[in-house]
Amino acid sequence: MVRLLETDHLNDQLVALAWLRTQSFVSRDSIAVAGISFGGIEAVLGAERGSYCAAVDSAGDAQTWEDAPEVQALMTRAVGNSRAPTFFFQAENEYVLSPSRTLSAAMKDAGKEFEIKNLPSVWRVHSRWAYFWLLRKFSLGC
Repeated sequence: MVRLLETDHLNDQLVALAWLRTQSFVSRDSIAVAGISFGGIEAVLGAERGSYCAAVDSAGDAQTWEDAPEVQALMTRAVGNSRAPTFFFQAENEYVLSPSRTLSAAMKDAGKEFEIKNLPSVWRVHSRWAYFWLLRKFSLGC
């Protein structure tokens, strides 16, 4: 799983980023990466290797965090080397809150810009409208 996260899946993301940068309708310096759950893992990895203006991780690896020490190490390394300010958010009733707490602490230790928000349990993090509302409300300067 870790190999796929670091290679095939991440490479797909970085190819898409490179393509976006060639498009005339895109502001090259205002591209952010965001993901929910598995996509949150990839957003964190992309922020380490890509040139994004910001990253958003919504509950990245929350479902399997406690059983996936290799993914924990991968994501912790990535946020320590992140090239983009990162916004972490999860609902209080998510599987575990450890991913956002651990990763934001690693960013703090590395002197990286981040924000973390735990939402009330009534929020469903995987709700698309909530996700996009939060992207707009908590813009990280793109």
